[in-house]
Amino acid sequence: MNSRYDIPSRLHDQDLGWFSLRLNPRAKRYIVRIDKHGEWLMTVPPMQTKADVVRTIDKMREDLRKHRARLEHKLPHHIFDTTTCIHTPTFRMRLERGKTDGIKGSIKVEGGVGHLSVYVDERVDITSRGAQDAIERLCVQGLRFTAQRILPPRLMTLAKQYGLSINKVGIHNTTSRWGSRSSKGNINLSLYLVLLPHHLQDHVMKHELTHILHMDHSEAFWHQLDILCQGRAKEEDKEMSNYRINLRHYLRECSE
Repeated sequence: MNSRYDIPSRLHDQDLGWFSLRLNPRAKRYIVRIDKHGEWLMTVPPMQTKADVVRTIDKMREDLRKHRARLEHKLPHHIFDTTTCIHTPTFRMRLERGKTDGIKGSIKVEGGVGHLSVYVDERVDITSRGAQDAIERLCVQGLRFTAQRILPPRLMTLAKQYGLSINKVGIHNTTSRWGSRSSKGNINLSLYLVLLPHHLQDHVMKHELTHILHMDHSEAFWHQLDILCQGRAKEEDKEMSNYRINLRHYLRECSE
């Protein structure tokens, strides 16, 4: 059952754009900053609702506008253009311009790979915030569509291989963690997982499967995970630190 204090990992404001929300049980107040890639990051104190967050953003609106204006010359105005392309083992995206009556997308999965095509009308200002947000939403939809068709079957195959039982598998737009396991035996995976190499996708799934046996990160947990990872658990876990659960960050890293 959802709590009234559950907040989303991301929240969109028509004026200021997207906020990545991080609940901190030790926080005494709201803290908002912009990272080097132009993303709003908000630390939220405990016992706050989504409505509380919206009200806080509204109260801070003028200060946030001024803060963004001071940094405007340092931040990239947009990340999606005609050169934008994603090419990973399980997800590929391309962007095209033409006469399409707005911004549209089509997605299909073939051979274990999701293919997203985004079409932007040539009359649309692709650098505008509205266009950038619309393209990002299509990318997220494409990632979700791909993840729902690729990740659960792979997770079930691994579970069967190791003799473990899963109740349900969920795919979510989470940017705080790659995966999680509940006490009821449900495993949730971030849709951004399809941006990772195959062996790191498996690493995250094996990590969550190991939590079926060990709910903590004890020595016994790491020993079991190391068995599932053929002795490469620590090495793969370190490799995971090279990736962030953030589409815009991923695209900027690819363009550098």
